[in-house]
Amino acid sequence: LWAAAALCALLFWLAAVVPPSAARALRKPLVRALAGGLVVGVVALLAGASTSVLWRPMSMLTLEVVAFLLDLTGHEVIYVPQELIVGTSAFEVYVDRQCAGYEGIGMITVMLGFYMFYFRKSLRFPNALLLWVIGVVVIWISNSVRIAALIGVGTWISPEIAEGGFHSAAGWLLFCTITLALVAVSRQSGWFARDAVPAGRGSF
Repeated sequence: LWAAAALCALLFWLAAVVPPSAARALRKPLVRALAGGLVVGVVALLAGASTSVLWRPMSMLTLEVVAFLLDLTGHEVIYVPQELIVGTSAFEVYVDRQCAGYEGIGMITVMLGFYMFYFRKSLRFPNALLLWVIGVVVIWISNSVRIAALIGVGTWISPEIAEGGFHSAAGWLLFCTITLALVAVSRQSGWFARDAVPAGRGSF
């Protein structure tokens, strides 16, 4: 019922802003775009799950980075690498496989891979491959920052907020922000794209 309500809301939004004549013309492109997005999303999720073999070593690395970030705050840090636990005396977390950062690496690999394939004619290769390297590094570091921020929220603001919406929402927001930012940068940089359009300028 929730999914059906969300779908109806989307359809009503589209009906409210798109005239019927335009809707007919946009039907096929929209269906293709939605189908392509669905395929990319499913493949990205599968890629994230398939990298589960990396979760133990990546959890250890993530723990070290999170402990370092927490130590910068001057607060007492709880760090038990054998049990994959890190935090403060007031709030600590167990870095499970979903939090290690490998899922984000798998997902951004697929997303940027599809992007580079679809826009291969307008991108400069091998320069564009650097986007993947940057994406993997940034997505992993941002995951460690997210966990440190989660612990900070649980320590100084509210454990309920940390364990609730912040835990999942922060991860998706970071992933979408990083992915879209890399795409935007690549479209505006002549080093990555042949038809780059600098920020603030448009084509007429």
